[in-house]
Amino acid sequence: MATSKQQSTVSTPSTQSVQSRADPAGEYCIEMTDPNGKRVWKCMYYGKQFKGVEIHRIKQHLARRKGDAIVFYYQPMIDAIASIGSGYEGPSHHALRTNVLHDMKKEVTLLVEACRSSWSESSCTIMTDGWQDRKNRKLIIFLVCCPRGDIGKMGIVSSLAKCESMITKFVYNHAYLLASLRKRDGWTEIIRPGPTRFATTFIALKSIHEHKHDLQALVTSKTFTESIYSRDQKAKEVIAIVLDNKFWSDCGIAVQIVAPLMLMLRIVDVDNRPSLGYVYDGMYRARRTIKNIFMNKKSLYKPYTRIVEQRWDRQLSHSVHAAAYLLNPVFCYDKANFSKKPEVMEGFLEVLGKIVTHNNTHFVEESMLYRTKEGSFNSYLAIESSSKMKPDNWWKTFGYSSPNVQKIVVRLLSQTASSSGCERNWSVFERINTKKRNRFEH
Repeated sequence: MATSKQQSTVSTPSTQSVQSRADPAGEYCIEMTDPNGKRVWKCMYYGKQFKGVEIHRIKQHLARRKGDAIVFYYQPMIDAIASIGSGYEGPSHHALRTNVLHDMKKEVTLLVEACRSSWSESSCTIMTDGWQDRKNRKLIIFLVCCPRGDIGKMGIVSSLAKCESMITKFVYNHAYLLASLRKRDGWTEIIRPGPTRFATTFIALKSIHEHKHDLQALVTSKTFTESIYSRDQKAKEVIAIVLDNKFWSDCGIAVQIVAPLMLMLRIVDVDNRPSLGYVYDGMYRARRTIKNIFMNKKSLYKPYTRIVEQRWDRQLSHSVHAAAYLLNPVFCYDKANFSKKPEVMEGFLEVLGKIVTHNNTHFVEESMLYRTKEGSFNSYLAIESSSKMKPDNWWKTFGYSSPNVQKIVVRLLSQTASSSGCERNWSVFERINTKKRNRFEH
């Protein structure tokens, strides 16, 4: 009998519950006893249990939709609040800004401290940004800026973008034509120019170029040529563009030119991995790719490389990029493609001179072990992993032969190269959707 009684105490709610209190929130929680005989509160909607807490913690749980609560119970939560009726009084402003706010601040502080504790090992990047609201109140935040290029402003690219826009508008403004295209095997929607954060022109050009054969088949089909859609002036202009081989050739060249730049932007425009060690290589490969497209004919590639170099030399180029490039094993151990320019070593020595104030020779000797694959860098696993692991983690794992350099490199290669993760969108709707939907994913 004693055993049966004990099991009953554990498995069923006691007669006393939060409801016995004067607070209406008690209607949505049940007081229970856990197997250890301790009192717990159980949410009637989510089923979450709280041990030894006061009623205000239950309110926090019921009020929070993300994190504590679950999205699928959002509507039942609204129904429950409505069922209380007009007599229920919510927490006062004082309660919100004292007890509840204070508790939430504690939770946030714990999260911040978890990040802060890693700064001594991986360091952090200081950035700057400015903002002004509708009441002209100014806010200055420290971030980092990643300038975008001006290739899109060149005459030939602007002309291509204009033609691309004409084709896209013509197709999407005529439901019959769009329906015909959507019936084709493997059809995907044309990406149209829009107010995205950057590179929208080249994303659209790449998309239209991929639909070349579909569009040419459409405007030359008997169904289209005999329809009313082919007779107006705009249709004739679009047909001329679609059948113009020079347009498609120029479009293909433009896409090839910006492809390495867009690849680099994708790399640096992420939050889930450090990107500083990839910037120099991205710009180096971009210039080399552009030259190869024009078969190293200076008169052809120079207008494009000049813009890239102006951005790089005047706004982006920094010794820290060259140093991070040299210290990134992905590139340093790729001898066939590694840049032999003096600025790489100059950048490394400049950064080393700023960080190390004494015994510089010892640091240079340690860096030689890395560059010549000696010591802990000489193992098969270290060399094999150099292109597969994140550079900072690789140094943490295999850099023990150069402990002094290792500490500096881990901090350097743990940094970002873009402020995209700190960008703010002040529209409530856009703020909800900004984190991933604003990324450069197309």
